[in-house]
Amino acid sequence: MRTSTLFLFTALTLPPTVAAADDTWRPACAEGEPEPCELVERDMDFGEVGHEVALRYDTTVTAAADTGGAATVVAAIGAEGAYGARFGAARDEYQVDADAAISASRREGTVRATGLGTRARLAIGPAPLPAGNEDRAHMVPFPLSFELSHDGDLAALPSLADRADVRRAPYLRQRVAVATRAMRMEYAEDGVDERLGPDAPIADREAGALDLLAVRADVEWTGQDGTRVDAGATVGLFGVEARFPVAMAGDVLAIEARATELPDGEVASTHTFWIVRAEGANPATGSGFTIAWGVVVGQDTPVGRPREVDHRTEAHVGGLGWFSDPARPHGWGAQYVRAPYVTMAGEPAVEDRAFVEGWTDVGVTRLVGRAFVAHTSRQQADGEVRGDWTGGVELDARRDVGPFAVGVHAEGGHSFYAALDGGAPAAGVGARAALTVQRASGRRWFY
Repeated sequence: MRTSTLFLFTALTLPPTVAAADDTWRPACAEGEPEPCELVERDMDFGEVGHEVALRYDTTVTAAADTGGAATVVAAIGAEGAYGARFGAARDEYQVDADAAISASRREGTVRATGLGTRARLAIGPAPLPAGNEDRAHMVPFPLSFELSHDGDLAALPSLADRADVRRAPYLRQRVAVATRAMRMEYAEDGVDERLGPDAPIADREAGALDLLAVRADVEWTGQDGTRVDAGATVGLFGVEARFPVAMAGDVLAIEARATELPDGEVASTHTFWIVRAEGANPATGSGFTIAWGVVVGQDTPVGRPREVDHRTEAHVGGLGWFSDPARPHGWGAQYVRAPYVTMAGEPAVEDRAFVEGWTDVGVTRLVGRAFVAHTSRQQADGEVRGDWTGGVELDARRDVGPFAVGVHAEGGHSFYAALDGGAPAAGVGARAALTVQRASGRRWFY
């Protein structure tokens, strides 16, 4: 039953509520009667609560070398903890989730550094619904739904495929993000249109969340011979989070404002109107995918003269990506993205990037291959716009050997980070290879 729109508008006038229509067929609605014909509504059940606790640890050793003469060995140990509370008697209706992870590493060799990676998240809101044989919805108003997250690394390294930004050396990165909305509705639809009778064909089942007036904000610090602070806020008329049959999250009709404070104290700003922007990940490979279309409606940069962007010419940004069914043992995906940004050197830049990837299982080994090509335009301090082409390929193989996960990674191409020599990003030819061995274990408790 296609009920998500009705559920959303019903939610505007209700307290925390559970709405459900049972899975029996009903006659077509009488003329003028809203669909669904019989909708059951009740307050959320907070009388019963279940708890879930999970702990996990992992140890990793990686040996890597590149054609620039760098050879390193990285040893890391990490731990992760998670807690969840689920409210509801017959099924989960509301939830509170908190998790945190920390990973300490030591890098020895040509590049020496001590790293500390951290991640934390707190989320409260209506419990997600599985796609099933009935239509249901869980709805809550502000402030009963929000997410707060943090992730960072004290010694991150640029990869061969990264866009021109930091120097070719370790750098600090920390990010904090928050998201909330005026109303959130978690829904599940059975894919049946009861108006067509008991013989109606079954469409794809759906499960996800719809938001009204979705608000997202984030602040990111990048440190390397000074600190760059990038802050942004987005307000969308609607927010969408799909979980089945595909997993993506984004906004519809949104305004985004971003400001970047550079290491020398100068500030650059960009304002973008997004018609649609959604992001997700291919679960078969971990690659991020984007479906977005936006227009930069204003930009002020410290390099050269401040300028207003003409939306009729160069200001369109966004991307389009697609991947085949990740549940299959083999498949492929492709994407194109156009994105503006400001480098650590204060250069306003625009990158156009396209990539394709494929994966296949050979016995118990997962093989993944990727290829990318990118064009970066950077406005330098003298006002000249410099364009660079980069591109490359990546190959990954991973399998379990007893209690260990073993991975082999190789990449090569024309990159801004062909060598990790501490210099400014400059396009050159290079290649890298790495071998990783990981041991992980964990436990989970319910009570």
